[in-house]
Amino acid sequence: MTTELTFNGSRLMWVALFSLMLVPGSALATGSAASFQSALDSESGWEVLKLDGRGGVDVYKKDIAGAGIPGFRGVKIVDVDSGPLFAAINDFDKHAGMSDDIPLVKSRVLKREANKMHVFAYLDVPGWTLANDRYWFVEVEYMMNIGGVQGHHKQTWKMLDPSLYPKVVA
Repeated sequence: MTTELTFNGSRLMWVALFSLMLVPGSALATGSAASFQSALDSESGWEVLKLDGRGGVDVYKKDIAGAGIPGFRGVKIVDVDSGPLFAAINDFDKHAGMSDDIPLVKSRVLKREANKMHVFAYLDVPGWTLANDRYWFVEVEYMMNIGGVQGHHKQTWKMLDPSLYPKVVA
């Protein structure tokens, strides 16, 4: 799975391609994570699914060659400085308990190296949903002021193998 969060001035964009998790191995053999990311980064080929004229999130879809599933992009205009907002989004150690609606009970950085972090998160799914709790390990990479453009920041997530952190899994 690759998930990207991009700030460009006051535009907040969320882009997701669940290719690395869901695409059959044969499809991955014909493409690479880099080519999928390059396709997501390209501004061409995005089709409007929903424009929210009330200030919500505009949603776009794009077919990614070789992925077998589409990528999605959400765009929301926000009236805040991207620096502090991006810093808060990258502060994974403080994400747990931030929302009454999302039962994220654990979120912590396990490893930090330059602009990359290994992050663990645990979601305590309510029992009435008849679903199990969920946890995940991701490598987060973030880039600031991309191409020298002030406020153009990007964060990407890649799934990590939980066996890298057996004590946390236990």
